[in-house]
Amino acid sequence: MALYRGDRKMLGNMALKRLVDFHGHLCPDLMIGAKLCEYVQGVLRSLDDPSGGMMFMIAENSTSALDAIQVLLGLTIGNQRLYILDFGKHNYSVYFKHDEKAIRLSMKPRRFGDEEEYEHLERKIRSNEATLDDVARYQELVDNRILQISDLTPQKLFEVKEIEWNEPPVELAGVYHRCSYCGEPVIEGRLIEQNGELYCIPCFKKIKGDYVC
Repeated sequence: MALYRGDRKMLGNMALKRLVDFHGHLCPDLMIGAKLCEYVQGVLRSLDDPSGGMMFMIAENSTSALDAIQVLLGLTIGNQRLYILDFGKHNYSVYFKHDEKAIRLSMKPRRFGDEEEYEHLERKIRSNEATLDDVARYQELVDNRILQISDLTPQKLFEVKEIEWNEPPVELAGVYHRCSYCGEPVIEGRLIEQNGELYCIPCFKKIKGDYVC
C-alpha cells in the first residue's frame, strides 16, 4: 500500500479513499497515520503470520492519525488492541505477538517552510479573529503539508527501531462496581479506593478535598 505518491490528478488509492470516507476529510495527521499503517503492513508481509496474530499498538497521541490505525489496521480501543498514552507525540509502539517482535516508530522533526505564517493563522482562527482570506490561506498551507507528507516514504517520515517485546494486556469483558458516591457502575480498573469506599474518577475529584492524606 503505497499511499498517494503517484499521480495526484486522481485519487486512485482505494485504501486512502476508505480512510477519507471514514474520517470525513483529509488532513496532515490523518496522512501521518496512513504512512504509519503503510509501514506496519510492510512488516506484516515479512512475518511468519501475515495477520500479525494479536498485534497491538500503543499510540502517544489522540490525533486524527488514530482513525487511520483503526480503518487500515483494524486496531481499536474497543477491541483492546489500541492503547493511548496522550503525550502529544507521533510515537507508536507496535507489538506482533506471533513473532514476539516489537518496533517503535517516532516521527522525525520536519519543517514545512511556513511555520511562522501557519502558527499565526492558527492562533487567529482559534481566537475567532480570522477573516475569510485568513481561513482560505490557512487551508492552502494545510493542503501543502498533506502533499509534502504524501510524497514521503514511511522511512523518511519515521525513525524506526526495535524495542523489547512485552506481553499484551489480557482481554477481558470487564468487572463493574458501583461508585460509592453517584451509584453508577464503573469498570474495576478505573475506580479509586479511599477509606474503604470505591469512587469513580469524577466523584473522587469532587470529594477529595474532604479527605486528609
